[in-house]
Amino acid sequence: SLFERVEGQQFKLCSTPSSSAPSIHAETGRQKTMNSTVRKVLVVGGNGFVGSAVCKAALARGVQVTSVSSSGNPYRTPKGHSPAWTAKVLLLIDYAALEVDWQRGDAFHPETFAHLLPEVDGVVHTLGTLIEDSSYKDAIRQGNIPALASSFFKAATGDTGNPLAKNDSTNRKTYNALNRDAALRVCEAFLASPPEANGSTNKPRPFIFVSAEDIFRPVIPARYIESKREAEQGIEQMIGNSTEYRGVYIRPSLVYHAHVRPLTTPAAALLDLSATLHKKVPQSLPTPSSILRSIGSSFGPRSTETSTSVFESVANALTIPPIHVDHVAAAICVALDSRNDVRGVVGVRRMRELIGWVEDGEAKSGTGLAVAPETPRPTSFLSMHYNLRHSLARAYAIRADARRAISQSAAAKRALPFVLNTHKGTQEDRDERVVRMLMFGKPGAGKGTLTARLTRKYPIISLSTGDLLRQHIAERTEIGLEAEEIVARGGLLPDETVLKVLTSKLDSLQHKHWILDGFPRTLGQAELLDTHLKKRNMPLTLVVNLDVPDEVILSRISDRWVHLPSGRVYNMSYNRPRVEGFDDQTGEPLTKRPDDNPEIFARRLAAFYTQTSPLLSYFDKTAAQPDAPRPNTHQHPHQLSFHAPSGLKVKTLSGTTSDEIWPQLDRLIQNTFPGLRERLEPKAVKTRQLVSSAITAGLDATSSR
Repeated sequence: SLFERVEGQQFKLCSTPSSSAPSIHAETGRQKTMNSTVRKVLVVGGNGFVGSAVCKAALARGVQVTSVSSSGNPYRTPKGHSPAWTAKVLLLIDYAALEVDWQRGDAFHPETFAHLLPEVDGVVHTLGTLIEDSSYKDAIRQGNIPALASSFFKAATGDTGNPLAKNDSTNRKTYNALNRDAALRVCEAFLASPPEANGSTNKPRPFIFVSAEDIFRPVIPARYIESKREAEQGIEQMIGNSTEYRGVYIRPSLVYHAHVRPLTTPAAALLDLSATLHKKVPQSLPTPSSILRSIGSSFGPRSTETSTSVFESVANALTIPPIHVDHVAAAICVALDSRNDVRGVVGVRRMRELIGWVEDGEAKSGTGLAVAPETPRPTSFLSMHYNLRHSLARAYAIRADARRAISQSAAAKRALPFVLNTHKGTQEDRDERVVRMLMFGKPGAGKGTLTARLTRKYPIISLSTGDLLRQHIAERTEIGLEAEEIVARGGLLPDETVLKVLTSKLDSLQHKHWILDGFPRTLGQAELLDTHLKKRNMPLTLVVNLDVPDEVILSRISDRWVHLPSGRVYNMSYNRPRVEGFDDQTGEPLTKRPDDNPEIFARRLAAFYTQTSPLLSYFDKTAAQPDAPRPNTHQHPHQLSFHAPSGLKVKTLSGTTSDEIWPQLDRLIQNTFPGLRERLEPKAVKTRQLVSSAITAGLDATSSR
């Protein structure tokens, strides 16, 4: 396969680089791609379950990755396959040359890879073991349920093999060795290696330790979580109040993956359902977790910084949702970036916030602390009876609300346990997944370029008010005749007439994806359009504002040339035609737009600020207001109705060129509309594009010699 999709980013794969590769070209792309403070990261255990996901996610974000493991081999799937991103090839992301550097090293002897530490901006330590008998890992990879059950039974009963070997200080498979000592030694070596003098940032370098939530007891021995907590404390003591380093302690719950670790998916589905139900139960009602916490605080051993009661662990398992391994990796990548200044303990809910997945009704936490134990709930029978009617009224909404909240991002839906990912959705849910989009931006901000890219990649229809009006006039329709008469008198079309022109097409696109061009331009038009679409049960779902600096646009329009018959746009600064002054495809001469001069641009810019600011304020308020409950003929008269959050999303995208804004827009579309599929290009078109790219690369390589 020539293309590999990783975390929503499309990579182009090519063979090992040769000396003829244009280095300046690649360097330019690297600068364009890597906008993070982290340019290079070292992952200890990079060919493991979590480590490989971190390598893949970091690479997808334009970060150079070095993996250190005892074998030094690239990651392989349980079936022995090597994914394309692990190969010794170049991954071209906007022309940036990246690859995973698979290195051999010993975490217990960090001097074996200490020479790599000064040149990295951060270290991620992923080594650890859930059971001291490492055969459980093979059982999980192979899907061997009896072998896995045997490993868990031995761990729960304390039968972990030879007790002499367990207490042997040279045994590397113990909790103390793998979960604690290895992390402390790697951290110590990292702190002893000052960064290179030409480093890209003066921000504190992160050391990220993958720990765990306390959810596995009594199935897993207490020493597992105790060794993790001791490692966290040891790392924090070594870093102290240093301004050059920061410690981050990732505490995932059950980490699952449907294909790599299929046995984790059923457990993840049950735990996810339990966490969702616990969250939805009213505070006045007792839950299994609150009862367990009460028992643990009354009869269990006293909790310490490194150990809690087994009842607390079971309660955590019931209330803390599982997390997909790709979500853990994405959160680690966000924590690596020093601009986010993530420090301390990062629990599951904090990880979800870092990757932009905030559940409805939850406030964002800026502390980065793990999930706090829930408030003990009363066990009074009278309290239970008092709230029973309210609880039953809400019970039917729990399942749909939970799924709707979880499925709002593409990554969340992709990683959801299959048991909870079978919801087909109501009509309201399906409407929110349809692209009904407006794009605002200053004159010359790139609206036309970005719209063309969207319609080329996705099955989105671009609707132009001017084109529709000309079509009505040409076809002599009733609306066309009315508009033609007004234009002939030299008058301006009323907003109602323009809306008729537009809605004559929109009303036939009930379940189609579309984006409007040139409408609305005034607050009155926006209100008319919004009201009409809501009456037709097809409200707007996305409004995008392109924020490009004025001076950049002024420079852009000064260098802009167009081919009027086709609408193709060229720029002498960054998108020059092959032959100056002539269109690439037809060879016809290029012209300047009449309004591409500073004086006219200044007037258009002033008009934009006057007209568009009220529009954006209007749609911001619309997005903040909850939608009124829609009538439901199947609803019982006494059943409660709830206002659903607005399905409209308003987003501002900033950049200086369309190439900078396009990845942001593409990610926004993928995350907001996870069901949207790319267009299927004909095989001949793909072949022409590949051949053209190869010829261009060859010409560039020849000219650089």
